Amino acid sequence: MGIRCHEMPVLNYLDLIAIGAYFVILLIIGLRVMRSAKGEDEVESFLAADRDMGLAQTTASTAATDLGGGFSIAMGGLGFTLGLSASWLVAISALSVVLVSFLMVPKVKRWSDRVRGLTTGDLFEARFDARTGTMAAVVIGLAWFSFVGGQVIAGGKLLQVTLDLDLTVAIVVAGGVILAYTAMGGLKAVIYTDVFQMLVLLIGILFLMVPIGFYKIGGWGAMVAHFEAVDATQSMLSFSAIG
Repeated sequence: MGIRCHEMPVLNYLDLIAIGAYFVILLIIGLRVMRSAKGEDEVESFLAADRDMGLAQTTASTAATDLGGGFSIAMGGLGFTLGLSASWLVAISALSVVLVSFLMVPKVKRWSDRVRGLTTGDLFEARFDARTGTMAAVVIGLAWFSFVGGQVIAGGKLLQVTLDLDLTVAIVVAGGVILAYTAMGGLKAVIYTDVFQMLVLLIGILFLMVPIGFYKIGGWGAMVAHFEAVDATQSMLSFSAIG
């Protein structure tokens, strides 16, 4: 089942235009990166983004990955189920990213540049042996297969809801766009599209989701009154309410 255009209200047409423009921009970014590629080592350029990505780009890319479709959509359901206790997941995730960025990433970067590693498996192989590198590659590959699969399914779910697409078709469309810009520009295209997606995510949250959310619940005062009426407000923020 495709898009039923004859049944679509005006809002759905606007959704279609916005999502279509979003996908086109992602593909344009991938195409521009591919055309501007000028690294001497094509493999290193594709897999390691020429090793010249700055702090701002890598930070935005990491944030967009952690707060991508799977996380942002799933957190809505988790927050609905667990209440404010679900916010601990975001806080702890943010803390872990900061700690890894300062304590682990610089060492990994220096080691990677030294051994010219292109993947985490390469680093394990250089540090230990080929068998360890292969095991690391398999484990990490399986983990990322699940993670990326979740992101693609989340994107498909969004297309299904907003455009009235069949879920299978929606997943194929979302996955096809991701595959296309990744194949065109490699890691550098992924990072640049992540930067764009992070900007879209921030604008959407700050200027759309938050204002609309406050409007729906009746404003700040209504939210405060609701929490004051809950006897177990403090327990809503406890770790025990997470599980």
